[in-house]
Amino acid sequence: MRYQSCEAVVLGAFLALVLSSGSGLSAQEKRNQPAATQDVKARVDKFVAGKPTRVTVRLHDGEKLKGHISAIDDDTFSITNRNTGQQFTVSYEEVAKLKRAGLSTGLKIAIWSGVACGAFWFIMGPILMGR
Repeated sequence: MRYQSCEAVVLGAFLALVLSSGSGLSAQEKRNQPAATQDVKARVDKFVAGKPTRVTVRLHDGEKLKGHISAIDDDTFSITNRNTGQQFTVSYEEVAKLKRAGLSTGLKIAIWSGVACGAFWFIMGPILMGR
C-alpha cells in the first residue's frame, strides 16, 4: 500500500516536470528567434566581407541550398548556385543552419601537418634507423 502511494507521487512529479518544461521551452525558443536571426545576419555579413565564399544553407523546412552569397538586403540575402546559375532569395528568419562549404581551417592544418609528418618519417626514417 505504501509503495503504491510513493509511486503515484513520483509519477505526478514527473508529469508536472514534463508538462511545465515543454511549455517553457517553446517560449524560450520564441524569445531566442530574433537573436538567432541577428546571428545569421552577422555570419552572412562576415562571409561576404572576405572573398566570395561558397556556403551551405539549411532552411527550417528542411530544404538545403548550396552556392555563393550574391546579394544582401536588410531582411534577405541571395544565394546563387554555381552549377545552374539559379538565384534563391532567402529570408534570415528561414535559415536553420548556415555554414561555409568546404574544409575548415583546422582540418586543413591537420591534413597538412599529417602530410609533413609523413614526409619527414619517409625521408628521415631510414637514416635514423640505420644508426
